[in-house]
Amino acid sequence: MGASNFVKVPASPEIPLTPDVRKAYEELYGQYESAIEATADTQLLEQLNTSQLAVAKVISLDDDAIIAKNTEAFAAVLTQIEVANKGLDALKAEIAKIAGDIQVYAGILSGIEKVLSMVPVV
Repeated sequence: MGASNFVKVPASPEIPLTPDVRKAYEELYGQYESAIEATADTQLLEQLNTSQLAVAKVISLDDDAIIAKNTEAFAAVLTQIEVANKGLDALKAEIAKIAGDIQVYAGILSGIEKVLSMVPVV
């Protein structure tokens, strides 16, 4: 197969492969076995085996791209969890401070009400 026979790949194919493209490669890979078993032509057999390995490599590298993409997404989620949790921890501390202040003021308010109930304002 000469270089002039190669199909030009789009400048920016979607990686990982779209589900339709991935399925087409997987189906093609599956079709090789029948073709390999059906031929006695050693030259064709060599070309089929070479092509099948190339298609298998596309699928394998697509698997790697999917894993890498998932790893990046996982790392992004972990980073966002860390950011959110730091904010939650700061908010928790602020609310705890306000709640503590409320308890102090509630005690004062209770004391004021007790005093005013015993000695009303004239």
